[in-house]
Amino acid sequence: EVVVTLWYRAPEILLGAQEYGQAVDLWSIGCIFGELVQGSPLFPGRGEIETMDKIVGLIGLPNAAIWPSFPTLPHAAKLPTSGNRYNLLDRHFPMLTKHGIDLLDRLLTYDPEQRISAAEALKHPFFSEEPLPTDSALFPSWPPTNMGAPIK
Repeated sequence: EVVVTLWYRAPEILLGAQEYGQAVDLWSIGCIFGELVQGSPLFPGRGEIETMDKIVGLIGLPNAAIWPSFPTLPHAAKLPTSGNRYNLLDRHFPMLTKHGIDLLDRLLTYDPEQRISAAEALKHPFFSEEPLPTDSALFPSWPPTNMGAPIK
């Protein structure tokens, strides 16, 4: 399979990984979460190198200490060794609570083996913070229509 949308592509894919799993989708969810909060895409690169540069600019350079399999990726050696070394999520998203930052950080974790799973994300404390979401039973509903005419 091919991961198409560049701005939401996980770093392991950008760095040449050929095999991947659910963690790739969780990275993309982190990109969308950040985009919803920020109001614009997090990593709008014009190519893979620029996208990776934008990722490094926000969450710091990857290394073997935080991502043990990083050095084995096909394009890891092409990544500059200088640049931002710090995760700046808390500075970039001051509007998020500590739980919001934690969830975003766990979604945008370099090492796919350490990235939060979908099941874990759904149980994250961020979703229990005030204001709580509206109960779905309280949403208004209307009969299905097609251009104003009932669907039969």
